[in-house]
Amino acid sequence: MKFPILCFYILLFLAPSLVMGQKRDATIKGKITDSTGAPVKDIRVKLEGQNESAVSGSDGVFSLKVPSGKILTVDFLYLGLSQKQVKIDALKPGQIFEFPPITLSVKMGFSDIIISDSSTKKQGAMQHLNPHNYDYVPNVSGGIEGIVKNFAGVSSNNEMSSQYSVRGGNYDENLVYINDIEVYRPQLVRAGQEEGLSIANTDMVQSLDFSAGGFEARYGDKLSSVLDIHYKQPDSFALKTNLSLLGASGEVEGTTKDHRLQYIAGVRYRNSQYLLSSLDVQGTYLPSFIDAQAYLTYHISDKLSLSYLAYYGNNTYLSIPQTQTTQFGTASTAVQLVI
Repeated sequence: MKFPILCFYILLFLAPSLVMGQKRDATIKGKITDSTGAPVKDIRVKLEGQNESAVSGSDGVFSLKVPSGKILTVDFLYLGLSQKQVKIDALKPGQIFEFPPITLSVKMGFSDIIISDSSTKKQGAMQHLNPHNYDYVPNVSGGIEGIVKNFAGVSSNNEMSSQYSVRGGNYDENLVYINDIEVYRPQLVRAGQEEGLSIANTDMVQSLDFSAGGFEARYGDKLSSVLDIHYKQPDSFALKTNLSLLGASGEVEGTTKDHRLQYIAGVRYRNSQYLLSSLDVQGTYLPSFIDAQAYLTYHISDKLSLSYLAYYGNNTYLSIPQTQTTQFGTASTAVQLVI
């Protein structure tokens, strides 16, 4: 019997404070609608400087307990942003204050947001590549194939080569197009071994698309992949040069005053002597590669034009191995073999 008596005394002690707490609070109520009179839900109603708040329901109605005896500032918020602010005179304890119908605009001044893809859209599995990324990809062979080799299913057994195989196919089973002109085996190599410059001049490329399978039938249906290259169609004169320890290149482009004739031409020279001299096998390495390309377009009319692609390449291979130094063993027993 002692436990019920103890609970009775505790309730008797807390009762005045509960009554005082109830009398100290007041209540505000209201309904929120939009400009058409429809109820608006999810509007947060809170007192300025306090954390207590209420949210309007699907019928737009809200109810919130507020302190009495002082002037109140009520904020109406939507998505965390202020929609309206109303001041109320001091309420009496237990008083219920009901707002007149509150009209809010929940558009928040935002305009419509349209998400679109600005990349080139093509049928099939063609993937658009940014040719400017070539400038940031270390590439020994000096061609755009350095970007292509990073795709899934594409492999190459020699970093000195621009050739690649796709999904186990042969190195000569890759279609290459330059401005819709098919280039059949631009470099005659064996199993992707070292060869000269790739067919595409990176300074002249404007757009690049690649597919490792599932491409459109207009490209052909018997080979492993498609590399679709489009050279620039210049509308003004420009000149570009590049110089490095491995070679040099230059490119010029322009158009006539009537824009009927557009031209772009490039020359490249590459020498791998300094790169090959760092191999274990020392000897005479004097490989040099040079090529020149020109692409001309003459517009007969707005819908008819003639294009001409010219290519010249001269690849010289000279490799005479003389000595090879190989070091192996452990830190305590180091062995060096010279052949």
